[in-house]
Order: sequence, then structure tokens, then C-alpha cells
Amino acid sequence: MKISIGPQFSREFQFDDTEFIRKLGRDLTEHFKDKSYGVSLSEIYIVIICVSSGFDEFFQPRPFKYKKTKACLEYEVKLDFNSFYNSSQDARKEIVKEIILESISEKLYNVKFSDFNIDLFSDELKKFMSHYF
Repeated sequence: MKISIGPQFSREFQFDDTEFIRKLGRDLTEHFKDKSYGVSLSEIYIVIICVSSGFDEFFQPRPFKYKKTKACLEYEVKLDFNSFYNSSQDARKEIVKEIILESISEKLYNVKFSDFNIDLFSDELKKFMSHYF
């Protein structure tokens, strides 16, 4: 299974402010690369958006897509700019952790998979995230 996370942040953030998200994406990919929970889903792509009000209209999250032929789920989530920007780095990590866990569960349960063990995958993801941060 492949899980990819990409940050899309406005210029107020420095590269180092969001590097932990890119690292999380790399580490998730590494952790899940040899795991399979069924043939209906093999890739998840998440874009995390956090932009100031001046860019807000240009960065609206697109609706999630499940591509059955590619066994791929793609979606975007948007963080509240002011709360995230004014948070400590530890609080930011907690915000990202929570949004990923909540959003993945929500998206997975809205798709009718013919062969994918959502509960097993969700448990493994929760375990990974709780040890990661």
C-alpha cells in the first residue's frame, strides 16, 4: 500500500515549518509499502492545505475521488490557517495527526470497497500515528 501526503501551504510558512508533513508522508509510505489490506485500495493521496485569507479562494479542497480502476483514493483537507499558524510545532503535529486519522476514516467508510479491510488498515494507521508523534 502506498500513502502519500503533500503539504500545500502559503508563503507565511517556512520550509522547515512543514517539513514534518513531508517526512510523515515518506515514513508512512515506507511503513505501509509491503502491506496489503485488499485489492480494492492500494494507494491513498492526501493534500493538506493551509493558506492565509489572501490565497483562500484559490485553494479550496476538491471533492475526494476513488478511482476504482487504479485502486486509488485522493482527497484534500484544509486546515484553519490562524489556528495552525499560531500553534507550536508540537501542536501542529497533533493537528495534522488528528486531521489525517479523521479524514481517512471518513473517506474510507464513504466508499463501497469490494475487497479492502478498513478496520485492519485503520487500526494499523492509528498504531503508527500514536507511536510516530
